[in-house]
Amino acid sequence: MTLNVLLVGNPGVGKSYLLNLLGGAFASGFSIVHGLTEKYSYCESYIGGSKVRLIDAPGLLEATGELTLRNAQEITAALSMEGGYKLVFVLGECSGRVSPSDLYMINKVMTAIGFSIEVGVLINKVSENQLHLYDDASTRTEIIQQLNSVANNKIKKEWMRAIPYIYNDNGTSASLRVTELLQDMTFQCIPHVTDIFATLPEHDQFTERMKMNYEQGVKWLTGHLQAEEDAHEYTFIYIEELVYIE
Repeated sequence: MTLNVLLVGNPGVGKSYLLNLLGGAFASGFSIVHGLTEKYSYCESYIGGSKVRLIDAPGLLEATGELTLRNAQEITAALSMEGGYKLVFVLGECSGRVSPSDLYMINKVMTAIGFSIEVGVLINKVSENQLHLYDDASTRTEIIQQLNSVANNKIKKEWMRAIPYIYNDNGTSASLRVTELLQDMTFQCIPHVTDIFATLPEHDQFTERMKMNYEQGVKWLTGHLQAEEDAHEYTFIYIEELVYIE
């Protein structure tokens, strides 16, 4: 069975760069107008002594609807190759949260797969002074909950690594963390993938819903904390009155 390693994300998160650290030879670098990768491609490499096929695919969301639809088709094709998969979502660093654009991308991919699957998660380009955030169990739990909130709980097991943004180590730290994650994962079959369909208006509506849900959550939490504070204050006054009476 062919063993596939596929990194999926939005443009500019560093998918091609990370694959190159594993032995790939994909175009990577800075692009102003759109992502450098326009079509999915693959090459062979070795991870932990096993021969694998590294698959590079375009990021999903582009500046135009036409490019976004093209990229959705390319990601669908990359998910439809023969063999087992280790699927890894590459996300941009967002101070311990997941951006609405990344949540939209995950929702589209997991909907197309349509069943429970184990995936890896790489938070890329994390500054050294932010790495500790992603070692915190509560942060990791929150991120996993965010992912499953848009994947209809189809993600049954997660492996997550934060990839440091270090200028002077030639990618050594990143390579070690990505390799460690992939060696922990197991290859799985994806029997059928429906076409990924993504549009910019739909993305905007999705983002607005996420924003409203977040604001409602903050409002509820603020009210909950205020109610607790009021209850504690009332209890304190009541105790003071009892002491005064005695």
